[in-house]
Amino acid sequence: MARLTPLPAPVPETLEALLGYEGDAEWLALYVERNFGEVVGDEGNLPFVLAEDAYRLYTEHRAVAPHLAGYDLEGGERPARSRLLLNRQTRTLYVVSARAVRARVRAQWPEPPWPPQGSGGRRGPGPVDLALARRRDPSGSGRPRAGHGDPPP
Repeated sequence: MARLTPLPAPVPETLEALLGYEGDAEWLALYVERNFGEVVGDEGNLPFVLAEDAYRLYTEHRAVAPHLAGYDLEGGERPARSRLLLNRQTRTLYVVSARAVRARVRAQWPEPPWPPQGSGGRRGPGPVDLALARRRDPSGSGRPRAGHGDPPP
């Protein structure tokens, strides 16, 4: 993973709350989605919309803006090349390439096991799926039990 260089910009304790972020991720990416003009947060799962006014107030503040000058954070007609990356534990802000920031926020979450636990390494229905199928059809005939939406055979 790329080495990060921190920006000397202050990061207020209330920044995430002002942006509308309620998660608990250590790393949080912040960027402007050019197609919709919305400020987006990404913690490695699904990106989500944040409060644009709070983002603008922060990034345009006289103590922060000089540290962001020269970075392509908006993009214009094409996607921005850089994104803000916030380490919420250390209260440190970085500017990182879009690709590297995505890798960093995804890496903070453990990968789900594959194949799923309990599947015995095989594809297809696992123990839960089979238990549900047996409850629907204890005979194994493939038909649902009477009284569960279908008429009896």
